[in-house]
Amino acid sequence: MFRRSSLVTKLTLLLSIGVVVLAACAPAGAATPAAQSSRTLIVSAIPDQDPEKLQRLYGLLATYLSKELGVPVEYKPVTDYTASVTAFKVGDLDLVWYGGLTGVQARLQVPGAEAIVQRDIDETFHSVFIANTSSGLKPIEDVSGLQELKGHTFTFGSESSTSGRLMPQYYLKQAGLSLNDFKGEAGFSGSHDATIKLVEAGTYDAGPVNEQVWDSRVQSGDVDRSKVVVLWRTPAYYDYHWVVNPNVTRDFGAGFVDKIKAAYLPFSMAYPQRYVIDPSIIGTPEADKAKAACKYDAVDLGMKEETVNLKIGAVVWATGWRPYDAAKIQLSRRRIDRTGYLSDVTVDTQPVQGSSDQVDVDFTVQEKPTGALLLGAGFSSVDKIIISASITQPNVFGSGKYLSLQVNSGSVNKTYSLSYVNPYYTVDGISQGFDIYKRDVDASTLLVGAYQTKTLGAGIKFGYPLSEADSVSIGFNAEDVKLTTYATSPFVYTDFAAKFGDKYTYGATTLGWAHDTRDSVIIPTSGVLSRASLELGGGDLEYYKFNFAHQWLKPLSRQYTLRLAGTLGYAGGMGNKPLPFFKNYYAGGPDTVRGYATYSLGPRDPLNNALGGSREVVGTAEILFPMPGAQNDKSLRLSAFLDAGQVYGEGEKVSLSALRYSTGLGLNWSSPFGPLRLSLGIPLNRKPGDNVQRLQFTFGTAF
Repeated sequence: MFRRSSLVTKLTLLLSIGVVVLAACAPAGAATPAAQSSRTLIVSAIPDQDPEKLQRLYGLLATYLSKELGVPVEYKPVTDYTASVTAFKVGDLDLVWYGGLTGVQARLQVPGAEAIVQRDIDETFHSVFIANTSSGLKPIEDVSGLQELKGHTFTFGSESSTSGRLMPQYYLKQAGLSLNDFKGEAGFSGSHDATIKLVEAGTYDAGPVNEQVWDSRVQSGDVDRSKVVVLWRTPAYYDYHWVVNPNVTRDFGAGFVDKIKAAYLPFSMAYPQRYVIDPSIIGTPEADKAKAACKYDAVDLGMKEETVNLKIGAVVWATGWRPYDAAKIQLSRRRIDRTGYLSDVTVDTQPVQGSSDQVDVDFTVQEKPTGALLLGAGFSSVDKIIISASITQPNVFGSGKYLSLQVNSGSVNKTYSLSYVNPYYTVDGISQGFDIYKRDVDASTLLVGAYQTKTLGAGIKFGYPLSEADSVSIGFNAEDVKLTTYATSPFVYTDFAAKFGDKYTYGATTLGWAHDTRDSVIIPTSGVLSRASLELGGGDLEYYKFNFAHQWLKPLSRQYTLRLAGTLGYAGGMGNKPLPFFKNYYAGGPDTVRGYATYSLGPRDPLNNALGGSREVVGTAEILFPMPGAQNDKSLRLSAFLDAGQVYGEGEKVSLSALRYSTGLGLNWSSPFGPLRLSLGIPLNRKPGDNVQRLQFTFGTAF
């Protein structure tokens, strides 16, 4: 079940893979003419077979549909079953060949989506269990014979496959077999073709596959039958069907869905040219087309006993039964957390009566607004008075896209920015974003040497997930910078301006990598977050900057968390040009070494102005715990900390003996008016000339 605690509303979505045949549609002539549309109709299919085969088969299908419908049609492959549902949800796919389970998921996530046609063979679909002949497994007569698989290695197809996972696992349960009965952990090959190859090679003793794919591969000679035997053919069940997105009616006009149906119906030997709409037939010899042809019928999906729970879009779903897996349950919780639409996510499991390896999983969430209009003022020990305003919507028009317009005005930093991110830029999981910004920095009120920069810039960025925890990114920025120095500015500042001018136009490329296993991005208590980036600048400014940040969290008890974090930075100039001084690292203050004045650590000029450095070393150790009397308020936390850090100038030896240390107490509050951070730091090894600022805080700005 699924609870939304803020609205005290329980939502349980039950869905099945049952399919009810209705009736054939009207002939093509009855369709209403489609509205004129310049865009392309995108068709796709779950990747249940070899990608090259799918590209060839559905490429022919796209050509056929384009002629029948009178619009451009393109086949777009997807990487996995989940990606097909996600792409359909955000409107990137118009017409998709789904299995029973994924078709239901897609229809639930897209109101108005229709299952429009289905082959008659899919009304009575079958899976076959196959085995490697060297495993000693023999054909069985009925479902109870699946008990023979106990003690053998076993692989499914895709986790979301109806014929390669859901229904075979259902029949395993009917035979009284659990996944713990296999030798080792059950595998997931990703497709039917992969399952066949893995069983044939002996990597796994057995596995289930789509009967149509099996028969096709046997007929084409792609399977060595001396190495693979069919153990059992399942009873019939409903499976594959075509699902159309409601965007099709919006973009191509009323009646266009009927026109699509008419391209499929009637499909029989009375219309032999239409063999191409059945991908399993495309490319087969002419003599086999009549035998392979099958009729399409209009379909609708009904509610049956086999169910799945759909929670928070597609980030959490579980087929009717699965063995208990604590890691996957926590992974689902993290996925919900990372949607960014919730302020708190908790998970609880209750044992299923009569089962030793099954639980009911309850997710309880605290909602927060997904969009915000903020106007406010604040104060910080760095920027003094801050005037801020922002309009942020992380789920624009329900698309999951992020849009933000921000204004931040302080005595040191003034920022005006527009940001956009589309996390579903492609069906492969690539994200795209851009930023347009104006940033003014006036360092004259800080302890660093006086200077001012006015920057106008724009950038584009892309991200790609490598796994559940790892991702890479690349970004390109172009900036125009105006530098102002003063009579009181350090010599290195004025010398840089004299040699290279005070106006710079340059571009920068940033490569990034991130590894995130934290249990929450809201209030993390365990896990690791690592980030590495390399920035390369070229043009009027030529430089490089490498940054690495790492934090590790470990719960010491239900209320206390240990947090260890560190940051390393290394930068320099390129092309016989020095590192621009305004690209230096700075240490000291609320974000680095608390208890020391902001940006005050590191090299100094003769007038005792901090200059920053080209290398940075910063570390912290904290014990995080709730505010006494407010243990249930996760937005309010205290900490006891030990900070260490320093920056080093060009040519200066990086010496750990030069590190500055501080200890103290901190407070973090995610208030309705903006985040508040307060720290009381005590320097432990203050040196002559160091600037101390024991009490430091920021409030009222989120930038």
